[in-house]
Amino acid sequence: MNRILIILSTIIAITLAGWFFIQNSPEVKLSFTQDEVQAQLSPQFPVSKCLFNSCIELHNPRIYLQSGSDLIGIETEFIAKLGKRTMPGTMKLKGQPYYEKSSGKFYLQNVQVTEFTMTGNAPDFDEVVKVRGPKVAAAIFGAVPLYSVQSHPKYGDIAQYALRSVTVVNGRIEVVFVNPLLLFGS
Repeated sequence: MNRILIILSTIIAITLAGWFFIQNSPEVKLSFTQDEVQAQLSPQFPVSKCLFNSCIELHNPRIYLQSGSDLIGIETEFIAKLGKRTMPGTMKLKGQPYYEKSSGKFYLQNVQVTEFTMTGNAPDFDEVVKVRGPKVAAAIFGAVPLYSVQSHPKYGDIAQYALRSVTVVNGRIEVVFVNPLLLFGS
């Protein structure tokens, strides 16, 4: 019984020490401008996603950042296609940045379409696009990386470390990583 208590106490002590070490580790802060993120996002477009006989193709995404928010906004043009009919439009989306540690890339999660407008006048087509279009666009932006930390000249190898926070400060995306092994300067 004493042996079990000693082992259990040792495991708890090691776990608490590790947690304390991580919580009090130095941080590495990276800051990305809207233009830097835009430069990595733009070459990945146009992107289209089709379901049966209908497609949404997204063009010309533009990043916009609102200071003090943890959301990243994107305004994009689209072309909705149903059979041979097409209808252009624009939409604005917002989502939280999600960091995929294994790839060192940021994606959007919990994407919400905040504005959705189409030009043209085809009521039956409008309804199909209004129902499906925002969901498809949200899925596309959830799968297309916004930025890759591995492309950062100084901290490209930091992708393996834990992300502490992502915020938008003064029109820049500020990313804070935990640096417990002091491998990177701050």
